Amino acid sequence: NAESGSGNAPYPHQIFEVGKTARMDSGENYLSRTDSSLGFLSVQSGADFNLVNSQVQALLHFLSIPYDLRESADSRFIPGRRADIVVKGLVVGVLGEIHPGVLENWGITMPAAAGEIALNQL
Repeated sequence: NAESGSGNAPYPHQIFEVGKTARMDSGENYLSRTDSSLGFLSVQSGADFNLVNSQVQALLHFLSIPYDLRESADSRFIPGRRADIVVKGLVVGVLGEIHPGVLENWGITMPAAAGEIALNQL
């Protein structure tokens, strides 16, 4: 994990990565599909839902892609601080504040907010 290994580097940490991700999909031959995804992580004292939401808002604005956020739940995120990114009725990503228990498991001592967008679904 890039972040847990860089705990001694000066903050803030902003990590962005584009790559292939596999997702379960019962409609596919091998019950999975491969997406090109953008992953992003912010680790700093002010890392919160609003920070990663503003990053998504800027990206999709410059790509001229209207979107909505829909509150959703996932134990990796703080309850009430996670949302699905929805484009044309399709969930294309997620963003939110990482749960303190997850941060502790990875040895991360600062607040973190993160997200992922399936680029080929935009």
